[in-house]
Amino acid sequence: MAAPMETLVAKQECSFSRSFDAVKCEGDCQIIYKLRCDISDHLIRFKSGPKDKHVSIPEGLLILYRAGLFTVENATMKMTICDSHRDKLSTQWYRCKRTCAHPLHPKTSKEKPDRGITLAIAKEIWVHDRTITAVGDGLCRSCVERHKKTYLTVVDVQNDIVEFHKVAMNFHEQNINRSEQMVPCSPCFSPATYPSEDYVDEMNPDAADINSSLQIYSSGKFDK
Repeated sequence: MAAPMETLVAKQECSFSRSFDAVKCEGDCQIIYKLRCDISDHLIRFKSGPKDKHVSIPEGLLILYRAGLFTVENATMKMTICDSHRDKLSTQWYRCKRTCAHPLHPKTSKEKPDRGITLAIAKEIWVHDRTITAVGDGLCRSCVERHKKTYLTVVDVQNDIVEFHKVAMNFHEQNINRSEQMVPCSPCFSPATYPSEDYVDEMNPDAADINSSLQIYSSGKFDK
């Protein structure tokens, strides 16, 4: 039986290379839905973790949120990310500004942040006025109160976490089914070679959605 599709290495273009062109693409690409490890401890160190300490945040979801992609769906979950962009959007970033990044922070205020923007706050800002604020950026105490009074739509990040794992599992099961059905029957593939996930995606009508996802859900450039 052929090896599961997830174990096959495929040459893929980083989906974040254009919108985050300040970072040069380097290393191999991973697919977002495969990045399921818990990175909650990293967020807690920046005081940006969820209120419930038992909630596990998958790495792929943090990457999407920090990129301004707040919708978990097939197109965004199938996006690819290279090592350098993964570092920048996942766990190798740091808070380079010592000012509050909340849109409601008065320009004349000199109050310093004492915590970081959480996933829920970042999405609530986006839902309210389509402004992208990176998870982990500084947040002062006064803006926490301003946020509660202004952004009345409360976001439950747990729903996105559940959806992330649900979509990831669906893709995983599809890959296993495809690999089990795959039998080399023509000279196109040698006995030791099987079609890559890239090859499958090219035949999938959803593949084109990946390249346009950043333009649909995000705007601007990552300037960190």
